[in-house]
Amino acid sequence: QERAGNGFISLKNFYARRAIRILPVCYFYLLVLGVFTEFSQNSVAWLFNVTFTTNFAGPFHPFQTHHLWSLGVEEQFYLLWPCFLVYLLNRPEGLLKLLKVLLVPLMVAPVVRMMYYKHWYPDSLRWLFFYYSFFAEFDSLAYGCLAAIWFSNWRNLLDTFFKKFPYLIASGGVVLAFAPWLFPLPGRVGAAAFNSLQAMGFSILLLQSVLEPGRAFYRCLNWKWVSHIGVLSYSIYVWQQMFCATDTAVFGFRNVWWLSFPLWILPALLAAHADRKSTRLNSSHANIS
Repeated sequence: QERAGNGFISLKNFYARRAIRILPVCYFYLLVLGVFTEFSQNSVAWLFNVTFTTNFAGPFHPFQTHHLWSLGVEEQFYLLWPCFLVYLLNRPEGLLKLLKVLLVPLMVAPVVRMMYYKHWYPDSLRWLFFYYSFFAEFDSLAYGCLAAIWFSNWRNLLDTFFKKFPYLIASGGVVLAFAPWLFPLPGRVGAAAFNSLQAMGFSILLLQSVLEPGRAFYRCLNWKWVSHIGVLSYSIYVWQQMFCATDTAVFGFRNVWWLSFPLWILPALLAAHADRKSTRLNSSHANIS
């Protein structure tokens, strides 16, 4: 959309917007965790956290920052895909080349996951093959980018197809997204295909929700309170780990009502809401289009 309107895509503005959205929430969470709780971890683990490389730390980091592995995958993807997008769109047959670039994670990640499952790698390279490494997970983001390319360049064709077979498409998306639980796959096949099937299913459902927002279930996604949770989703993701299944290592006490499921959801929501509000106020003066 930016390229269609301006004739170019500003990587500077993109990264500035991402930094304002992501860095304050994450770093404030780490600050609170390190200064105001009893949680402790070594300096190497903190370095993984602040550099968004927790996904390469494997299982060797404490629980309250373990969830940041997925944020690491996302940030590492941001270093690659936008640059390919800007560079290749201005080249002859750029769209075709972009699709070829996306084939790399779609093919590589399942192989990496299968190699990890079968332990077909030297122990010294476990950080590359571990289930949370970038190379084991980057296909999920690639499926989203693939859906965005289809939507941006062949929307009319997609719209016609989705309106012709709405229930078949919705059912197919649900089956793919939940297939790993509905139809457990054997061993290496399941290890390789689990994420791929989920990503395909959710990409299909996402496209349908955008193309037909007024249809059945998708209508509720536009309710005001659901939209508000969507805005808070990143902050919820970051803060929930402080309250979810925690113990004396963080707060110094056990068996309080707000640390038991599902009641821990309330303090997580309150923390996310307060954090989102403060970071939004702090960034409101940034002059970034």
